[in-house]
Amino acid sequence: MMFRPVIDTVLLLLVVTGANAQDSQAINAATRRPEEIEPVTAPFIMPQLKKPHFPDRSFNIVDYGAIGDGKRKNTSAFRKAIGACSVAGGGMVLVPAGKWFTGAIHLKSNVNLHFEQGAELHFSDDPDDYLPVVFTRWAGFEVYNYSPLIYARQCNNIAITGPGKLFGHGDEWWKWVNKGEETIKYIYENQVLQDISPEQRIAGTPEAGLRPQFINPVECKNVLFEGFTISTPGPFWTFDITYCENVIVRGLQLNTFGGPNTDGVNLNSTRNALVEYCGMSVGDDGVCLKSGINEDGWRVGRSTENIVIRHVTVLTSHGGFVIGSDMSGDVRDVYVHDCVYRGTEIGIRLKSNASRGGIVENIYCENITMEDIRHEVIRIETNYGAFMASEHGNAYPVFRNLYFGNITCINGGEAVYMQGTSQAPIENVTLENIDISAARGMNLNWVDGLTVKNVQYRKVENPLTPPNVLYTRSMKKGLEAAYFNNMDLNGDPAFTRIDRQINFYWWSGSVPAPGINTDEFSVRWEGLLKVPEDGTYDIGMEGDDGFRIYLDNELIVDAWENHPPGSFKGVRIELEKERYYDFRIEYFEHLGFGMALLRVKQDQPVHE
Repeated sequence: MMFRPVIDTVLLLLVVTGANAQDSQAINAATRRPEEIEPVTAPFIMPQLKKPHFPDRSFNIVDYGAIGDGKRKNTSAFRKAIGACSVAGGGMVLVPAGKWFTGAIHLKSNVNLHFEQGAELHFSDDPDDYLPVVFTRWAGFEVYNYSPLIYARQCNNIAITGPGKLFGHGDEWWKWVNKGEETIKYIYENQVLQDISPEQRIAGTPEAGLRPQFINPVECKNVLFEGFTISTPGPFWTFDITYCENVIVRGLQLNTFGGPNTDGVNLNSTRNALVEYCGMSVGDDGVCLKSGINEDGWRVGRSTENIVIRHVTVLTSHGGFVIGSDMSGDVRDVYVHDCVYRGTEIGIRLKSNASRGGIVENIYCENITMEDIRHEVIRIETNYGAFMASEHGNAYPVFRNLYFGNITCINGGEAVYMQGTSQAPIENVTLENIDISAARGMNLNWVDGLTVKNVQYRKVENPLTPPNVLYTRSMKKGLEAAYFNNMDLNGDPAFTRIDRQINFYWWSGSVPAPGINTDEFSVRWEGLLKVPEDGTYDIGMEGDDGFRIYLDNELIVDAWENHPPGSFKGVRIELEKERYYDFRIEYFEHLGFGMALLRVKQDQPVHE
């Protein structure tokens, strides 16, 4: 069975701010877990995972010279305490209440790094504190790079437990985004494709700019992360669990929204893993499954498989549950159930392209509740134009045996989007007991074998995003976004009497080079504007750079060339309450970062 396009879609880049009070309550509720792990059931053979056991010994970091004043560096004390615990045969390395400042921490076998209530671990942002380089897989490629903030390699029986808090302090690293992309592109083209061994792929310099992961166990068995909070994002991915087996992630609060690529939990060529009772608001994907990129993923040839994800709440993120796009080593036998996704860009997303190869199969998602999903509720695509994607690739990935059942969504952008290819259609998809309200219905291309049972779609004219501040960001020149919001500050269906701060950041960390067209640095929002009653309205902006405002494709405010910082410029205009107006803002950001205040108010004078 082959389905052709039925509805055009637009891929939009828009995220809202991090957790507000209501979101924080949702995250707290999500992390309330039973003491013991409940039986794991799945539609495939899945082992019953158990927490690793540790000897009843305790090694307090204070006894090894640690000082919890938040100023003096305790890297040596952590190393000594972990070393002593390991030599003794294992046990608990205790981090008591206090503010503990440190560089890289390396775990050893049979060590439980435990953070008591009131313990705060603050990581240095000095790159030298993460040398010498260590082996890792950076965004799908094996390299030697800066040590992750917490790292373990070839360890057995390791844990990080709470209830303390970890602070990544990743801000200083984020300006490396662009040069990091250039470095990994160089490594791919000049080392991976030339069969240069990973031992010779050396980064670990500011010039290379590959940001280290926050927590990265590599080639470890019997791994537990439980009960602690990530309070601020780190330099890069939060959890990068790579080449591991028998992994339990439970009861975590992850607050990493605001950083580029600060994903929540990434399972990377890992098997036998359980992720449960976690709440997160993150700077990229919530829970994401990966298995290497392109030729390097094929060479390693290690799949991600036997994965259960349950009772996880994901708020602001790119996707609630995601597979790919780096899945070249295969992903199979995955069961996601009883999860909540609210305010994410996309709910469930599976993505790849013709450079990846690999197979994604036997994926089961059921009992999922979603709300305010800005784009697609379910999005599956094998033509994703992602990182390291060739325009002429012919390694078409295989997506097959995908089940989605008992899924509800209130206010989505599009119900279901599936895009396969003529060379490798998406195979055997079941949609069962689906109830979605969204602006658009289903858009299906190159899907071979679709079963639909009790699928309900309710069209909504203008899906609402959560009534938060807009927060957009891009690592590229030019950002397209959509802004759908018809709510006033009381949550009533209107767009008036609203002052909203719009923050956006260009992660290049530099001003445009001479000769660059200013339009390449413009931010664009598009959406619909509706007011609650007929009348005269002020429409304008206050900000530190130039902007244009369009209503029904007519330019109504032009401050592109000359707009003094901090000043307001707008127009008074008659609007009708029964109409939806096409509304567009273009904003030129020339400083590398900035802010603007959008004003849509009734009966207010315009101040030039």
